Amino acid sequence: MITINLLPEKYYKARKLKQLLAILIVGGSVIVAVLIFLYFIQVKNVAKLNKQIKEVEVEQEKYRPILEKMEMIKNKEAFLQSRMKVLKELTTKHSVWPRLLDDLNRVVPFNIWLTKVDSKAQAKGRIFTIDGISLSKEGVADFMTNLQKSTYFENVVLLSLAESFVSGMSQVSFRITCSSKI
Repeated sequence: MITINLLPEKYYKARKLKQLLAILIVGGSVIVAVLIFLYFIQVKNVAKLNKQIKEVEVEQEKYRPILEKMEMIKNKEAFLQSRMKVLKELTTKHSVWPRLLDDLNRVVPFNIWLTKVDSKAQAKGRIFTIDGISLSKEGVADFMTNLQKSTYFENVVLLSLAESFVSGMSQVSFRITCSSKI
């Protein structure tokens, strides 16, 4: 059997165009529906996250007084630690000076009189300048030897030595520097 198509070609083109347009409309509608669905899911997620944020903020407000109290305690602890450090430093230094002066007293020979003792803090220990009077140069030498052998003094150096006569007696003035070992 033979079929003859008498419809014009424009008809077929219009029909294909209508089919294509229908497919585009259906596809576009599906895409819009999917996008709307995704939008509502995101809105729901945002609302859920906002609710969680508000809950956390409420809980944070609940703990704020405790956090402030903890901060105050930390500040007080830091203050007390600094005070304790100062007290410890004072007690440590307090016990050093009597030992240094006692050691200095033990190393001074019987014929030496100290007239001045100065102390200056250095990066490592202290530097002492000792002025005194002796009846002989040998007494000054003995004093320097005793200082060098002591437990608390080192680097003993004679800065000056001057002999003079007072009331017919020989008198030696001296200046010595040394550093402390502690």
